[in-house]
Amino acid sequence: MSETKERFNPREIEELDEVIRSSYNDFVRLERRNLLLSSSITIITAFSGINPSKGSILGFSFENLTESAFFAILLAITAYFLSAFLIYSVPNYRDAKQARRKIVSESGSLEYSRPWYSIVPPNIGTDSRYFSWVFIHFVSPVLAGLISCIIAVVKIA
Repeated sequence: MSETKERFNPREIEELDEVIRSSYNDFVRLERRNLLLSSSITIITAFSGINPSKGSILGFSFENLTESAFFAILLAITAYFLSAFLIYSVPNYRDAKQARRKIVSESGSLEYSRPWYSIVPPNIGTDSRYFSWVFIHFVSPVLAGLISCIIAVVKIA
């Protein structure tokens, strides 16, 4: 048997739900969607080898559009949405992080013995839920935007 110490707060799940719900700002949602859309278009276009000068959208054809001009346009759009997303989401992320710290600091602690073969770490449910939410809603859009900008710069050069 090994001694285990974990935090205990009977309302932690409800408080975590409130932190997640309160962070859904309309501006952040719109900018995240636009950033992911422009990043996806850049990444898919770069790796699929689509030639932008041979296509047409809504009856408009782009015969004089070069690949570098196309990626420059995508770079400008993605950089705009990335900066807008960061401007709108950083305050929400900071508030969520402070609320999470408050939840953890107000929790009590439990000490108990568990079998040595137990592989489940303490507080895995709420910790994994919080960190996966942070990754999906804050980290992955920024990574997608940065990767998209790097790919666009490489394609332009």
